[in-house]
Amino acid sequence: MIGSLTIGLTFGGVLVFRALFWPPSPDEYPLFLWGFVLPVGLATLFPVVFIYNVNRTIRRLRPIAPLIADADLSSGPRGVTIVFHDGLVLGVPGPFVVFLMFFAANGQVLYPSLVEAVRWWRLWGTRRVGFVRGRKGPPPVVAELDALRLRMGGPLAACQVRQRTSDWRDANAPSWIAGVSFASHFARVRLDQMVPELPAIRGFLRHALFAFAGVGG
Repeated sequence: MIGSLTIGLTFGGVLVFRALFWPPSPDEYPLFLWGFVLPVGLATLFPVVFIYNVNRTIRRLRPIAPLIADADLSSGPRGVTIVFHDGLVLGVPGPFVVFLMFFAANGQVLYPSLVEAVRWWRLWGTRRVGFVRGRKGPPPVVAELDALRLRMGGPLAACQVRQRTSDWRDANAPSWIAGVSFASHFARVRLDQMVPELPAIRGFLRHALFAFAGVGG
């Protein structure tokens, strides 16, 4: 946020410096003005929009604050990241919402810190052992995901179960990762539709793990 503002102001300052020492000709004025206004305007607008989105997210999270163990509201590839007390992890990267759970080798639920959740949320060092989307996947899991999708407002939905295949630096690194993502063609998935489904989402991820890995359940 600060970086974008600095870049925009720096670029605008360069244009002003050039105008003072090498004034543009009259026919260059429109181009000069756009070259100054556009970067400075965008650099100023981005922090305002970012702060607005963060404040809006905080307001929407207040009803479920007792369920949240930790959260990162900064912008980044994963967007907002929330760790719940029951081990469920929520990420909001753009128009998607992603729910993850991490499991030990025997299927026991792990309860990561925010730092661990961000570090464990990855594809490298893992292999996919199960995938559910549309009609693809074990029928009971497909039916459960479809019902969950409809209750979430009819978005697109997909589920993956992955197994860790390499040594990670954390001694308590998960052996299994189960995740489900929801997306809409037209708008973001609404938080108020997700909140009542949190227990069902947690249960679904456990069922998906058992269906593909034979542990947990």
